Amino acid sequence: MNKSIILAIFLVSVFINISAVSAWDWNTHEEIVESNYHSLPEDMQQNLNLNLMKKGSTAPDFVFFDFKYHSYPNSYEKAIYWLNKGKFYYKKGDFYYASYCYGVASHYITDSFSAPHAAGVGGLQHSIYEVKGSFLKPKMIQIKGDLKSTMYNGDLNGAKSWNMWIKSKNDSLIQNDLDHAAGASYNALYSSLNDAYPIQKNNFQVNNNLELVYIYLIG
Repeated sequence: MNKSIILAIFLVSVFINISAVSAWDWNTHEEIVESNYHSLPEDMQQNLNLNLMKKGSTAPDFVFFDFKYHSYPNSYEKAIYWLNKGKFYYKKGDFYYASYCYGVASHYITDSFSAPHAAGVGGLQHSIYEVKGSFLKPKMIQIKGDLKSTMYNGDLNGAKSWNMWIKSKNDSLIQNDLDHAAGASYNALYSSLNDAYPIQKNNFQVNNNLELVYIYLIG
């Protein structure tokens, strides 16, 4: 068999396997952290690095190859781990690594609100939902409750949303899931940063060229 055909088959199979375990695509994850970043108060926003937040937001899929901890309750455990790690480094003044950690945390939080993920469904319809979601813009909404209850409710509502979407194919259902994901991610980020004060002076400032090296080193 032609090598190019074998490679094409391999890439398609990899895409299908990743789609079966991923929730939102990489572009959606990056848009969520960007929305959260710009929604933060200026004093919190100025210490964070948006590029590293975006890098972290896609790391579970493309760096860690984590195909297990993307739905509640496993996703909650991962979210707490990375939020605590982000807060720890933020308080130390290492805002760059903190930014990366907060991006990773956002990934695990927001995946819990993806309807096919909550319903435990893979296959073509899962991929269609994900692709449609990539064309929508996250609109952060106010969400009440702590992170655990928020993610729990997101998982429950996601399963219901999936059944409704399968019947109607109404993209407003995807938008609603996406907006709740963005709201939950923002709440967790804001709460963690608020708890991180007071902070030490940041002694880990790097220029743009060194930032690229830093991004390469962390994956």
